[in-house]
Amino acid sequence: MIPQNISQTLFQHGYTTGLRIGYSTTFCKDFLLGGEFSANYQSGNARFASGAATSAFNDKIYLNRSLELAIIPGVFITDTTALYGRVGASYASLTNRLNSPAGFVPVTVNTNSNSNIVAGTLGVGIKKFVTNNIAIFSEYNYHDYGTMDFPDFINFTATYSHAVRIYSQEITFGASYFFA
Repeated sequence: MIPQNISQTLFQHGYTTGLRIGYSTTFCKDFLLGGEFSANYQSGNARFASGAATSAFNDKIYLNRSLELAIIPGVFITDTTALYGRVGASYASLTNRLNSPAGFVPVTVNTNSNSNIVAGTLGVGIKKFVTNNIAIFSEYNYHDYGTMDFPDFINFTATYSHAVRIYSQEITFGASYFFA
């Protein structure tokens, strides 16, 4: 067998829905400190396909669900607007579905694998308090899951390595309710 490697940049486009629960407090009048737990669902998949229809290699990777824990320090820039950062960790579910021809006769090998991966996460945001209990916010978050190695697979006369570099970037818009 000849060792082979496929290198391709792919993007997963979709949306994220989720629920957050947390606690925050102000101190020294102008500073904000909080903590947050969130559970999220991501849509979409990253797909790579190569070859003719009868001998196509097809690989789909889904970043499905994630749980996140974050610390949120911030500063009020006006009486009702705060800039803040997010730093934390994310635990996510990753699914890989690989279909590959296994010989010169059109026979395919199907491989499905599920893994859990951990990421560091960083973000920045702005929050506007509409009332004492309601705020609207927007933030940018980056999650870095690193490189995930999948088992090698055989295609015709070659053995292919299979590794994926995983990170995500998201822009979030939302509203928060603060219990008094």
